[in-house]
Amino acid sequence: MIKRALFTIPLILSFQYSFSQNLVQNGDFNANAANWTFFAPATDAECSNFETTYGGAVATNHVAEIDYGSNIRQSNIAVTPGNTYVISLRHSRRNIASNPNNINLKIYNGATTFLTQDIVSANAAWLWQCKTFTFVPTTASIDLDITNVTPGNTATLGTIIDDVTITPQQQIITSSGAVCPGGSITLTAPVSTPGAAYTNYSWTGPNGFAAAGNTATITNVQAGQTGTYTCTMNVNGCASVSGTFDVQLLPKPDVTLTSTDTINICPGGSADISLANPNANNAYQWFKDDVIIAGATNSMYTVTASGNYKVVVTSAAGCTDTSQTVHATFNSLNIDFTITVNKACTSDTVVFHNLSDSGQYFWNFGDMTPESNATDPTHIYQSQNIYVVRLKVISHEGCLDSVIKTVDVTHPLNAVFTQSADTICLSAGMPVTFTDASVGNISNWNWNFGEGVSSTAQNPTYIFTQAGSHTIRLVVKEDNLPCYDTAYSTVQVDAVPFFNITQDKHVICAGEAVNFDADYDVNTIRSLAWDFGDGTQWNQFGASTHHYENPGIYWITADADFGACGISHATDSIVVNAYPFVNLGPDSVLCLDGPALTVSDLNNASDPSITWYWNTGATAPSINIAHPGTYSLTATKNGCATTETIEVNKDCYTDVPNVFTPNGDGVNDYFYPRQLLSKGIVGFSMTIFNRWGQKVFESNTTNGRGWDGKFNSKDQPVGVYIYQISATLKNGRNENYTGNVTLMR
Repeated sequence: MIKRALFTIPLILSFQYSFSQNLVQNGDFNANAANWTFFAPATDAECSNFETTYGGAVATNHVAEIDYGSNIRQSNIAVTPGNTYVISLRHSRRNIASNPNNINLKIYNGATTFLTQDIVSANAAWLWQCKTFTFVPTTASIDLDITNVTPGNTATLGTIIDDVTITPQQQIITSSGAVCPGGSITLTAPVSTPGAAYTNYSWTGPNGFAAAGNTATITNVQAGQTGTYTCTMNVNGCASVSGTFDVQLLPKPDVTLTSTDTINICPGGSADISLANPNANNAYQWFKDDVIIAGATNSMYTVTASGNYKVVVTSAAGCTDTSQTVHATFNSLNIDFTITVNKACTSDTVVFHNLSDSGQYFWNFGDMTPESNATDPTHIYQSQNIYVVRLKVISHEGCLDSVIKTVDVTHPLNAVFTQSADTICLSAGMPVTFTDASVGNISNWNWNFGEGVSSTAQNPTYIFTQAGSHTIRLVVKEDNLPCYDTAYSTVQVDAVPFFNITQDKHVICAGEAVNFDADYDVNTIRSLAWDFGDGTQWNQFGASTHHYENPGIYWITADADFGACGISHATDSIVVNAYPFVNLGPDSVLCLDGPALTVSDLNNASDPSITWYWNTGATAPSINIAHPGTYSLTATKNGCATTETIEVNKDCYTDVPNVFTPNGDGVNDYFYPRQLLSKGIVGFSMTIFNRWGQKVFESNTTNGRGWDGKFNSKDQPVGVYIYQISATLKNGRNENYTGNVTLMR
């Protein structure tokens, strides 16, 4: 009986190997009559007794006896129409006898029989035999009858059966698997499955492979060992079944390196070893001198030390391979140089002594000049400074390194000095001390003081004997080199000063200007400050002019700064007189033939220091005026004169026009309007005649508007008219006027 079997391959790969199940239920008769029925002439069922019941030897094996009264049937066994099936069973006689011992197998569905076979057991007591038949059903279910067909139905001549099995004819699922090169694989067949026991295993495969037992192991699998492996075995000691296994060889991971050349590592450098065809699904482990490098699990490794390097690659399927070994060598590179400086005044020469290993040399002198490839170069620096020099060396092995040093060619020669005074007064006789502050390795000093006197002291003192600006010169020399530098300064020696001021006036009237001037030594004066005594101050050399607006006495002060010789002062004064204030009173009026009008200087009449002069020629402080007009008075005090003017107008008068234009435009429409052309009139009469002597107008009022150019309300013609006017003024004076007036329109 074959149920479901499972083949597995341990270690690297497992195979699953499947058999179709036994379609006969309880074919090993472990349960009495389970799944079986009985038919005539059966009277009982002997389907679960042990062998020993019938004289057999195995007390634990259930069997069924087919004899008179023990016919058995199993119905509705599911099958697939058209498939080939195998039915097998074990059978044996109970004992030896002269007559046959027969049973019949019948597989059918209704009236359709698919298989009918008689089975005759050998005439031997308990000799198990195996019977196997095939059939092809055409229906989806079948019935199985096992019938006793022994002649005479002798009860003691029954046939013993066991392990009744129906299964598809070797319906085996072929399994396949893969193993890594050099690996091992174990093929395992089942020992038993429910309702089935397997025995008599036989393995065959490529290259004459053969093995017995339920397992077969293939070691160090290589390409020639791949292919189909077959296991043949018996099921329940009867039917022979087999299974095939397709063993494939998995590819090793690619361990090709990009390069296997010896690696030369330079000081401070590194080199990369990498796989030519990395795979993200692979695992990597690098080794140095056959020792695992912790953390080195990438497809590339950076080498920084000498040694032998390799990588073990494991594919996603678990296959491993080891790369070639790469040898790495550490190459040392010694690099150094020394410096010799040969000083000069402007350009120093530097010799570089190369102490490095042999190779290519690249010198950078740090002064923007081209690089040099010389072994021991000599370089001239054109200016003093501290330069950074770099030597780069490429060894014969390709290693590169560099070293940096500084070259100090700063030996400055800089003449510098200080002095105790920049300006002195000649009369003081004060010595000036000069202090050397030069920079450099100096051995000689040479001083010149600008008066034909020199000194070689480092810090000399000198008393100047001549006034003026003196240029001081210091020349210094560098020790052991013909190099010189010069510094200059100035000492101003001021002469004894002279200073005074002059002015063109000492007495002025308010508002007048005074011109000032100063006399001094223009070579020594530093500044000139004026103070004019009225709050006005300014700095100005030479002449100056100032106006005084207010009367008083003012002191003028001038301060001249002569530097080291101090400040000189000069003082003078100015008297500023006020103008007299003349008051003639307001303008006035008078009438002819009336009393005279007296006009006088109301402010100064009692001041005897004042003189007066009227435009009439009078010299008294007052005059009497009988006629209208303009009168002026000039009052003079301390030479300051003030003139005042008064207007005297007529208070009684009449003014007669000679033209009027009575055209209604509002301008000169009336002849002689008294309110406009007269004043002080107390009596008045006016008569107007045309050229024929005819009276055309007459008026006796003092405030009338005058003639409007009409006669009897009619406009008079343009022409000349004759008037007669008589006026009496308020002072009693009578005035009579006769004349012509022209009427125009």
